Amino acid sequence: EIQGKLQREQARIAELKQRMEANGTNDAAADLISLRNEKNRWEQVIAEERAKIDRLRGVVGSVSFKYRDPHPGFDRSLVRGPVAELVSLTEEAAEEYGVALEIAAGAKLHHVVVETDTVAKTLLDKPGVLTRRTTMIPLNRIQPRTLSAEKEAAAAALAPNRVRSALSLIGPSDASLEPAMKFVFGSTLICDDEKAAALCAFDGRVCARAVTVAGDVYEPSGTLTGGSRPSTQTSSLLEAMVRFRGAQEALARAEAALAQVRARLEAIEAAQDTAAQLANDLQLAEAGAAMLARQFAQCAS
Repeated sequence: EIQGKLQREQARIAELKQRMEANGTNDAAADLISLRNEKNRWEQVIAEERAKIDRLRGVVGSVSFKYRDPHPGFDRSLVRGPVAELVSLTEEAAEEYGVALEIAAGAKLHHVVVETDTVAKTLLDKPGVLTRRTTMIPLNRIQPRTLSAEKEAAAAALAPNRVRSALSLIGPSDASLEPAMKFVFGSTLICDDEKAAALCAFDGRVCARAVTVAGDVYEPSGTLTGGSRPSTQTSSLLEAMVRFRGAQEALARAEAALAQVRARLEAIEAAQDTAAQLANDLQLAEAGAAMLARQFAQCAS
């Protein structure tokens, strides 16, 4: 009987050692230190990106569009959103040309793009749907306005490397929005300086609305507008939008990375808990086996 118990205990000891080896926690301490440092780094990134988002929310919040559904089951995908939220702009372009593009678009940055005039009418006519006065841009009704290739070529010849179309600096968030971008930006040239803007606006071969990078507007009719600049935490609303979206994307990436690190940490910590339990079980099994071995030896003598 004692011999049978001893054999079973020895078999259990062998099994526990095998399980401990398979658990593989030899390098767990080093891995834990590395992962905890990585976790701290991602938590710092997340805190910084959230702070950026909070700082910029007050600026970009001015173009947010909120509304109530005009009827149950209303398809919200038919409401594309304010122009400022739909413009695709690189951070470099936003920094250099954001002010000019904002001036070029003017109030249209706040206009809301919708799929059809029927959607616009539904939103505008139903009482209590909109929280503020809103102008809609129906994609099926607007007439895009763009400069001819001849005018763009003439402008480039008049002011080489100092003028470009506003449309060339931006893009829609998807191709279906291109008519709206043309409607807002298509007839404007962006110029590096006042001289280039004057040439583009007043030369008969171009006669196009021109906006300088500083935000001065030259109209073919002969009027000049300037002096006022966007007063936000960044140089322009569009630049704030680009930074806001960038911070949101960086936050999403950091949160995903942190989730992965936490999962790996939890796996290692669980393996360590298992290893500790196995070690405790092994210690008890070895003590039991030693006791049984002594008892067996006494019985055999």
